[in-house]
Amino acid sequence: MKYRLHQTGKAIIAGLAVAALSACATSSDEPVFISMTSDPAGATVSFGDGTSCTTPCRVGVQTTLEALVARAGYAPKTVYLDRRSDRQIKVVLYPVGRSTPVEEIQLPDL
Repeated sequence: MKYRLHQTGKAIIAGLAVAALSACATSSDEPVFISMTSDPAGATVSFGDGTSCTTPCRVGVQTTLEALVARAGYAPKTVYLDRRSDRQIKVVLYPVGRSTPVEEIQLPDL
């Protein structure tokens, strides 16, 4: 029994072949580069191996990385990067509460 492939079948097979080749290309040992930015800019991105960069910066990722993004006056944020992460990541940092100057006379006796 012979089978005929219709145009749709050929397109599906071609699509599967491209997907298979793409999967091979992304599973290589080459790092994937991710551009990191922050709001506000100038935050320090620290990695577990002791390396760091200041946003905006590019990070080469081969395995899952934990990154701590921090800047003075803002709450730090931990992000995880891997080969499937977006190629551009923006981390928004939020200000921590500001202290109000207090005069000694305003403090109650304890």
